[in-house]
Amino acid sequence: IVNLIKSTKWDVVFVTRDTHDNDYLRTKEGEKLPIEHCIKNTNGWEINSRVQEALNECEVVRYINKDTFGYDSWEHAFGEFDFEICDDLNIVMCGFCTDICVISNALAIKTLFPYHGEVSIIEECCAGVSTESHNAALTVMKNCQINII
Repeated sequence: IVNLIKSTKWDVVFVTRDTHDNDYLRTKEGEKLPIEHCIKNTNGWEINSRVQEALNECEVVRYINKDTFGYDSWEHAFGEFDFEICDDLNIVMCGFCTDICVISNALAIKTLFPYHGEVSIIEECCAGVSTESHNAALTVMKNCQINII
């Protein structure tokens, strides 16, 4: 991911952080995924230091704290851009977990922009809960016309 960030001049980089409160285990998600993770303002919530260092070199970085698998306000996040006149929109995505957060956000973005440009996933910059679920998520995204590169 560090090499990907450094290898291209990105117009905008959106960074999502899974963000939970101390009561995570008492939430609906926590009941079904009972592993405390990404508790706000803890080490596990912070962006990896090497990734953050690479992001510091980017011109425009927007951080999004999301409290569930998929971010539900992508339209707001992209709101300042006029996508109606942009036929060559190219959204490139990567991250963890392919089979939970990546797929949720990729499908949300693809749904938001079905006719304007492309949504692509960098396979080598993703990882899932297991190899099987990672591969299954890639297959589903490919079937939904998301490019796997």
